[in-house]
Amino acid sequence: MCEPATIAAISLGVSVLSTGLGIYSSVQQGQSAEAQANYNYQIQQQQAQFQFAEQQRQMDYQFQEQLRMAEYTYQNQVSQREFDYRNSYLQYDYQLAEQQRQYQYEQAVNQQNYEYQQAQVESQRAYEAARQQQQQSVMELNSELAGIAYSNDLRLLDLRFMQEEEAAAQQKSKASREIAQEKATVRASGRTGNTVENLLADYYRQQASYDYATNRNLAFTGADIQEQKRGSQAQYAARKASEQPYIKQLYTDPIKGQALAPGSGVAPMYAPAPTRQQVTRGTVTQGAVSRAYVDQTPYTLQAISTGLTGASKVAGAAYDYKYAQKTGKLPGRS
Repeated sequence: MCEPATIAAISLGVSVLSTGLGIYSSVQQGQSAEAQANYNYQIQQQQAQFQFAEQQRQMDYQFQEQLRMAEYTYQNQVSQREFDYRNSYLQYDYQLAEQQRQYQYEQAVNQQNYEYQQAQVESQRAYEAARQQQQQSVMELNSELAGIAYSNDLRLLDLRFMQEEEAAAQQKSKASREIAQEKATVRASGRTGNTVENLLADYYRQQASYDYATNRNLAFTGADIQEQKRGSQAQYAARKASEQPYIKQLYTDPIKGQALAPGSGVAPMYAPAPTRQQVTRGTVTQGAVSRAYVDQTPYTLQAISTGLTGASKVAGAAYDYKYAQKTGKLPGRS
């Protein structure tokens, strides 16, 4: 079993060591905090430099990309301008060709319509001429038939008048024979005197009266036949006038239509030339990094506190050690 002095010496050594380690630990914590602040400062500087370099690279990349896009846009605008011009020129040529085709088509249609209308006019004229010729033939035939009918009417009337004359002559001849027989009978009787003469004179008077009446009737018949002839003449004129000449309807020649000649129009022109987009390089500023301030006061106070506490423990341990040497036992033990 250890001696109390040895135990006290050990306790004194532990107190001294513990106090030294506490002070050393406080100093090391202060130095570690300072080193950590310096390390963080260097890391922040490196990060700031890296970010500055990255921003510089990004700015250069964006600048080059903007230059490339500006050139690409410019070339696209130039190509589009050339394409639009060529497309406009193709449309211009197509419109000219289409106008020429439309012009030729309208001319062909106008010519066809003109020929068709001219054929219709010629057909109508031929039809009107045929109707006029037909009506003229009908008039000539009607006139011929009317003349034949008029001649037949005149011959019939003349034949009737001749029949009436023949009948009148026969009647007068018959009457003359009868009166001659009567006169012969009277003369054959052998009578004489005024009575016979008066009888003969009466026969002569009867014969003259009969002849007068017969001639009068024949004259009336002749007058009636003359009236009938005038009626036949009027009927002949009416028959001829029953057919009127056909007046042809006039047809004028058609007018040939005119097509509107196409014009050349306005030729297409180039659009205004494009301009390149101006690109400016941006600026990047490096961020400022400040060193962090490490306050050593807490660590100093901790070292002082540890030293004071340790000194108190060392003093107590030294006292115990001295007491143990004198008494041979530790303080507080019987």
